[in-house]
Amino acid sequence: MRFRTICRPQQRSILAVLPAPPQTPPPPFKLCLNRQEGEDVGTSFVRQGLVRDETVMPVAPGDAQEKLLALLSHQGINVEKARQQNQLHLSLGTESPQTMATVIAQTIAAASGPFRLFGDRAWVKERDWSFGAIRELEDMAQAALSADGRLFLCQYPLDRFSGQEAMMAVETHGHTFSKGLLRESPYRSSAN
Repeated sequence: MRFRTICRPQQRSILAVLPAPPQTPPPPFKLCLNRQEGEDVGTSFVRQGLVRDETVMPVAPGDAQEKLLALLSHQGINVEKARQQNQLHLSLGTESPQTMATVIAQTIAAASGPFRLFGDRAWVKERDWSFGAIRELEDMAQAALSADGRLFLCQYPLDRFSGQEAMMAVETHGHTFSKGLLRESPYRSSAN
C-alpha cells in the first residue's frame, strides 16, 4: 500500500494502517511526522476507497472532516453524491468503545462490497475517552478485521496523545511502515 505524502515539520502524527484479509500478517503501523502529512495520507486513503467504489467511513472531529471533504472535493470527488449513494459514511465518533464498535459493525453490514475506515483518533480526545477506552476500541478493531475486504487506517496526532497512548497504538499493530518499507513490528504485544 502506497500513499504519496508531503512532509512539513509542524506537528507530529502516528498513523496505523490495518489491512483486513484473514490469514495475513497482523496489521501495519505507519509513522508520520506532522499534521499535514496525516491529512495527505488520510485524504489519499479515503479517496482511493471512493474511486474503487468501496464503502468508506471517516471517523474524525468536525474540523478534520470539513478539511477532508474539502480536499476530496478539490480532487474531483463528488462528496454529496458519495453520501447520497451510501458510499461515504461520516462519523464524529461516539461516547463509548461499544457504541463505536456497533456503529462500525452496522456500517460494514450495510456495505455492498469492500469497506475501509479512516479514524483520526483526535476525536477520542474530544470525547474525553480514557486510556482504557482507547485500548478497548483498538482491540475491538482487530476483531472487526477478520473478514476479507476490510481496511482500517487509524491516525494518532502526537500533539494530543501521551507517550503511553502512542506506545499502545504501536503495540496493537503488527507492522511498521516507515521510509517506504513495510516491516514486522517488534513492538506488537502478544495479547493482540
